[in-house]
Amino acid sequence: MGLFKKRTKDPAEIQRLKDEVASMAKRLDASDEAKHELGSTVDGLVTRLNTPIAPPPTEPPPIVDPEEFNRLRARVLRLAERIDAADQRITAISTELANQITELSGDIEGINAAGPPTDEIVGELRDAQTRLAAEQARYQIAFRQDMASLADRLRDL
Repeated sequence: MGLFKKRTKDPAEIQRLKDEVASMAKRLDASDEAKHELGSTVDGLVTRLNTPIAPPPTEPPPIVDPEEFNRLRARVLRLAERIDAADQRITAISTELANQITELSGDIEGINAAGPPTDEIVGELRDAQTRLAAEQARYQIAFRQDMASLADRLRDL
């Protein structure tokens, strides 16, 4: 307590003490203000944490133009018809190829049963195989063209 009993008459010392007290008062005020801001921030965070999350707003279903819907439906139906036609064509082609292979297999078995094949029979078999391979190639080319056309149409949708 001896500190407070000391009396100084030096005006510079008194001014320094006044300035120090004023500086402490400013720092205390700034500290109080920061404490208040921090308290407000904490209160806001607590409020946000305690508030239940609302479900996202639901948007009304989009309004569909009946005319546009009918056009789209007609395009889908046409596309379905084309796909059905391609499926029927593929089925017909594969059935025809299976029949030709069965026929060729029967011819080969018949030749083997009769004995060793002659040059004439081997030539006929080669010709039949060549025709079958050419027909398969034509069907394959047509099938790929159909699939490419179908893919282009689907891309345009």
